[in-house]
Amino acid sequence: MACRSRRRWIGYAASYPHATESRFRRWAPAYLHLPGLLFGLGLSDHPDQVTLTVALQNGARQVHRFEHVTDAEYEALEMVSIEFPSTRRTREPEARYRFEPIENSDAVYFSFRRVASADDGESIWTFGRRLATHLREARTRRLIIDLRDNGGGGYQFSAHLRPLLRQVPSLDHPGGIVVLTGPKTYSAASDFLAQLELFTDATLIGLPPAGRNGEPGDDDDFVLPKSGITVRISQVAAHAASEVDARSVIGVDQLVPDNFADRLAGRDPALDAAIEFEPPLATDIPAPSSWLGRYA
Repeated sequence: MACRSRRRWIGYAASYPHATESRFRRWAPAYLHLPGLLFGLGLSDHPDQVTLTVALQNGARQVHRFEHVTDAEYEALEMVSIEFPSTRRTREPEARYRFEPIENSDAVYFSFRRVASADDGESIWTFGRRLATHLREARTRRLIIDLRDNGGGGYQFSAHLRPLLRQVPSLDHPGGIVVLTGPKTYSAASDFLAQLELFTDATLIGLPPAGRNGEPGDDDDFVLPKSGITVRISQVAAHAASEVDARSVIGVDQLVPDNFADRLAGRDPALDAAIEFEPPLATDIPAPSSWLGRYA
């Protein structure tokens, strides 16, 4: 195994330029097979090759060797495309926002893939009003907001959605709003998630988001004066939804892994959990005097 010690591995994770453990886990496979990067970080012994031992979820171990290739060799590689069965999550992947009623349930599925207005067609503000109108007229009891493939955008494009949802009486109860989140939920999507958690009874299902609870954003190019290397530096320091919320990351109420095997089989356990979710009974909730609040 190329990683010589747990301490050195933790040091790599700490210096990695992504915000949370969830985002690190998402991108780690894309970087762990780059021998030059691992050598530069002191995690391997050779810049042109690295051998990794992979521990699988079933307890088995596999050994893989990765070697450096030139750009020409990389371009000559034959890429394999994997076709996944169509699911509610994967339908219309180019649509930044859309909703549809879920058959045989009193729920509506809201796919929110980008915190930005569409380049053409219905604006996000018009869409928000149309969604809220449908929810009120149908007296929808559950809205499932899918943020799992939302990498962000501009917070101003979603700021109006939360107040609109607050104006739907049929959603004003535990379990009325369920949010699906995961390692791709980042930046402005994490901000929207934090607002929903703070100002509604939203239940979070899936995996923790990649974005921090308040994080830098709006990065821009900056050329280092000595080396001439171009880096990206944030121009804005965003704050958490609440000034008393000291958490570095937003947790989930119900943890549901996102497995490759489920994707191949056309299953979506997180969405199934959101549809079937039953809020705890009032008798299961601690008395107010026994706790200090969600953001203590």
